[in-house]
Amino acid sequence: MDDAGLLAVVIRFLIDENVDDLVGRYLADRGHEVHYARSSLGSMSPDQLIAFTAETRGLVVVTHDKDFRRFSQLPPVGFQRKFARGAGRISLSVKEPRAVQRVREEIEAIEFHYAQALRRGQRLLVVIGDTGIQVTSNPRT
Repeated sequence: MDDAGLLAVVIRFLIDENVDDLVGRYLADRGHEVHYARSSLGSMSPDQLIAFTAETRGLVVVTHDKDFRRFSQLPPVGFQRKFARGAGRISLSVKEPRAVQRVREEIEAIEFHYAQALRRGQRLLVVIGDTGIQVTSNPRT
């Protein structure tokens, strides 16, 4: 039985166009809200637009793009550090074919850390690698 109905909080994801749609479908099946950058913002949207949209709408960007590791620097100057509750980033540091498997393996940790970040008024900043997950300890920087 799927435990999507047991979620304490729904995460609002923005899936970058470099991420396989299977990742988005898995997150949606789990009960989360999923938006795709290519359909919401247009194909080939610049990273700054994706980051700005995530920041203002409280979305967690899921990406393979290493540029998003400096997430807080992507929005325009003067807007940095002013983010909507729930905004954040999940960087997939795995080959694309393994992305959905690694998200499945780490989803409970992602949901836990998201709830913690919301409670503290911080961004969720996560890197998922081949064998583990890294959550940034000071998400506001």
